[in-house]
Amino acid sequence: QVIHDAFDRNGEPVPFSPRNVLKRVVKMYHDKGWEPVVAPEMEFYLVEKNTNPDMVLKPPLGRSGRPETARQSYSIDAANEFEPFVEDMYAYGEAMGLDIDTLIHESGAAQLEVNFIHGNALDLADQVFTFKRTVREAALKNDIYATFMAKPMADEPGSATHIHQSLLNS
Repeated sequence: QVIHDAFDRNGEPVPFSPRNVLKRVVKMYHDKGWEPVVAPEMEFYLVEKNTNPDMVLKPPLGRSGRPETARQSYSIDAANEFEPFVEDMYAYGEAMGLDIDTLIHESGAAQLEVNFIHGNALDLADQVFTFKRTVREAALKNDIYATFMAKPMADEPGSATHIHQSLLNS
């Protein structure tokens, strides 16, 4: 995987490429003497493998052999149901140099949230891109899928990406 900036045929940055948009926003902060510091929060669902796009997505079986059927917000036991996946995710994230901080179980069945350590906005945007691919690979290794879709299951809460932000004076 290569993360890079986009340029047109004349060597000019493509103004609407996501990295260039973010660079312009960060420059506006710098022009005011500020340094934006961010910490992304990524929510996603683990779901049973499903190769038929017409089938409804369902939570996978946990290590107990049972699917989640009740809301278990912030439950350590609920997150532990997916411990093999979580261990692989952390190991892969470390190998990829990702600044992962914490993991919690969110409100939905098999819905997890991962928070990153506060840092540079562009660096963390690149890490989030890599993280999403890494999570999907860790899930596949554990014979399940991971999805970052906003609302993959009708009866479950939605997922989102949140950005915690603070400013430093330069």
